Amino acid sequence: MTKDAASLQERIAEVEQRLAEANARLPKHDPPGALIAEIDELDEELEHLQSLGKPKGVEEQIAEVTQRLEEARARLPHHDPPPALIAELDELDEELERLHSLRGARQ
Repeated sequence: MTKDAASLQERIAEVEQRLAEANARLPKHDPPGALIAEIDELDEELEHLQSLGKPKGVEEQIAEVTQRLEEARARLPHHDPPPALIAELDELDEELERLHSLRGARQ
């Protein structure tokens, strides 16, 4: 493994740890908007770092976005969902639609 690849793996591990810690602080009811934003930023950073390591096929991207969408829906409280979480769900839905369209165009 090259120095750059090792450094990338270390950075991915660090962001995964920070994301796990942030998710552990997430209350079941009325999650603070700042915590949701932190988790969103860490998710995006992790996704970006992982994409640097290898190119992903459409099917893999669809699986990843589907997983993220399920995780976001699991954080959705029954009452008064935070706007940041609603925005995240919308973005993930749009990304999933885009990927399905891309897959359809390639078939």
